[in-house]
Amino acid sequence: MKKNIIKTHEELLKLHGKKITCYIVSNFIQDARISIEKKAENRGPYVFVCQNVCSGNYTYNKLGFEFSWEISSNLYPYEMYDRDCENIICLEKYQLEFEF
Repeated sequence: MKKNIIKTHEELLKLHGKKITCYIVSNFIQDARISIEKKAENRGPYVFVCQNVCSGNYTYNKLGFEFSWEISSNLYPYEMYDRDCENIICLEKYQLEFEF
């Protein structure tokens, strides 16, 4: 399977529960998953990287990990704001269509 770097909020929304690797504040995160959470009607959904290395903004569903790191939302999409998270690579296949 070809590994592509995820670059947009729309791509991230397809990855709930999917295993990824990435860098958070220059720390390589080898074991992580994406969590999608809708916090408020006019502001969601939010995208988090759940992992055991870097503590960041809280999400209710950390998918069994200790920490979560917010990386994207409708108001602050991943591609437009620096969230100290880069080189996100999905390690699992995922569908092209996603409904939240």
